[in-house]
Amino acid sequence: MNYLAKIPESKLEDLGAIRHWSHLKMARKDSEIWVSGFSKEQINSNELKCIPFIELFQETDSKLYPLGKRVPIAKIDRLIWTPITNGLTIDPIQFNHNLFEIKETINWRLQASSKTQDTFALKIKIIDFQKSVENAPKIRLNHLKWTVSNDQTVLVLGSPPLSTRYVESYWLSRNNLIPMGYDFDLKVLENEISNSIENDNADYILWDKSGGYQIITNNVLESVSRSSVKKTLNRLSDE
Repeated sequence: MNYLAKIPESKLEDLGAIRHWSHLKMARKDSEIWVSGFSKEQINSNELKCIPFIELFQETDSKLYPLGKRVPIAKIDRLIWTPITNGLTIDPIQFNHNLFEIKETINWRLQASSKTQDTFALKIKIIDFQKSVENAPKIRLNHLKWTVSNDQTVLVLGSPPLSTRYVESYWLSRNNLIPMGYDFDLKVLENEISNSIENDNADYILWDKSGGYQIITNNVLESVSRSSVKKTLNRLSDE
C-alpha cells in the first residue's frame, strides 16, 4: 500500500513543513502537486494534517482512495517523480537587523504549550529594573546582560533571572527567545530559520505571541551593574 498527498501548486511552499522527510517523492500534474512515499505513521501525523488545503490518499492495486474511505475515486496516473528535496528548494530568509526598531512576521505561528521551561530572559519596565538593580546583591547581577528597547522597557538575559516584576518572560530554544507558555507550531522549521539567521551573525531572536520578531546582537548587550545601568539611563534621560 502506498500513501499520497495532493496540494494546490499555489500552496507549494507549505510543503516545507515535511521537506525533512527526504525519502518522499513529488510530482506536478496540471495545477496540483502530488507527494508519494509516506509511511502509515506520517500519513496520520498532525505534522502533515495541519498543512492547509492538503488532501490525503492511499493507493491499492493502482486505484486511488481518499484516506480512510473504501470507494476509489480514480486510477493512479503516470507521473514523473522527483525527490522532494530537489523539487522543493529553500531560499535563504532575509532578515532586517535593526534591534527593537523593525518588526517582521514570517509564515509560522506560536501556539500555547503546556511544557515547563526555565526562564532565561525578562522584559521589565525601566523603573522596576532600576529599583531591582539598586537592591540586588552584586553576585546576583554578574551573569546578567541587558539592553534598552524603544517602549520604556529593558530586556534582561541570563539564568537565574532577576527577581522583580516583569512585563513578559521568555525561555531559550537554540537562539530563540520564546514567550513562556508558547512554542512554535511547526517545530521542524525552527532549525531552518535559526540556521539562516545564524549565518547572518544574529545572536538572539526575540519572538512575540503573534509571530513577530526582533533581532538582538551581542554588541548591543551590556553586563548588568549599578554603574552601567545608571550611566545608560542618565544618557537616555538627557536625549
